[in-house]
Amino acid sequence: MNHLILLSLLCTFFSLPTWALSTKPQDDKAAGVNNESPSEAIGQKVSFFGYGEMHYNNNEGGDDELDFHRLVIGLGYDFTDRIRLRSELEFEHGGSEIYLEYAYIDFDITDRFGLRAGSILLPIGYLNQNHEPPTFYSVERPEIYRTIIPTSWMEGGFGLYAEPIDGLTLQAYATTSLNFNDGYMGDTGFSGSSGIRGGRQKVAEAVANDFAGSARVQYTGVKGLRVGTSAFVGQTAQGDARVSKGLVSLIEADAKYTFEGIEIEGLVAAIFNPEGGDMTTAQRADGNIGATDVIGTRMFGFMVEGAYHVFHHVWKDAPFDLVAFVRYEQYDTNDQVAAGFVANPAFNRQTVTAGLSYLPVEHVAIKIDYALRDNGANTANNQWNLGLAYYF
Repeated sequence: MNHLILLSLLCTFFSLPTWALSTKPQDDKAAGVNNESPSEAIGQKVSFFGYGEMHYNNNEGGDDELDFHRLVIGLGYDFTDRIRLRSELEFEHGGSEIYLEYAYIDFDITDRFGLRAGSILLPIGYLNQNHEPPTFYSVERPEIYRTIIPTSWMEGGFGLYAEPIDGLTLQAYATTSLNFNDGYMGDTGFSGSSGIRGGRQKVAEAVANDFAGSARVQYTGVKGLRVGTSAFVGQTAQGDARVSKGLVSLIEADAKYTFEGIEIEGLVAAIFNPEGGDMTTAQRADGNIGATDVIGTRMFGFMVEGAYHVFHHVWKDAPFDLVAFVRYEQYDTNDQVAAGFVANPAFNRQTVTAGLSYLPVEHVAIKIDYALRDNGANTANNQWNLGLAYYF
């Protein structure tokens, strides 16, 4: 059934009339005249961008660590004013891990509607598609965006994006799916501690026996307000007969309101994984998880964050920015487990993170924060973090 659905969607996409992908007439070019030299034409079509971040983590219960976590180089090319390539290559942990973050082509059908195909960052939550490090204030990404929503999360496929009215954006994609017992570069699939994160295949020779759909609706039509909701649903068995289909669904809602130098942001997310018991049995048999590690049938989390731009009321024209923030997160990857299994209390976690982010210019940030952690087993470690981040 999955293959029939995918085939029908592909046929629909590639049967679009050729006029739908044509470019708009533009001045001399409409008459077949081009006064640009080849180098000028290429320079106007190519874009170069990227970001990076280095972290120092002082773990009060273990070894300290300094890590150049990410260096990301992006390249774009505008074939026409309606057909564009966007791509990013990521070097992680000092270059020891390299992978394609995304690479897709956009086809603008109209000014308000288009199609996208390639390796796509899924529109799950806000941060997965907008994770340049100066745009969030903590040194590390919010923990709920690593454990419940496995940022960065990319899949291969195609879909649509639209802005039917000003401020309202829609995205919907048909893509490859997760793999519950295998992942990218040694990741062993789902687990109790990291949820579904280890099942990402990152479009690297991804097993494609199962497929998924994802969608997001977002509204920014009110000044200072952003509100959105997104969802993912897909089968994750990928041919492993020890589970039936491995159906996994994720739904989340997020909002942010900014006024008078104050920012208030929140997110709530839940994962439903009814075959978590069978997955646990299979993963234990493969030696991927231990005897106390249980893959949840329901995973749940939320966060709320407040931030204040310190100079907003005393020096509005300051050439730099200083942001103080505090964030509370609670998430449990064993919020519910299958009958016959016992939830691991260590997977019920709470973190309070507070700190400062100094931006000498808009796209560069120097950050410091403290993460106060707790869990149901009282085994969590607190941590100081210091970071340098940039994007361009």
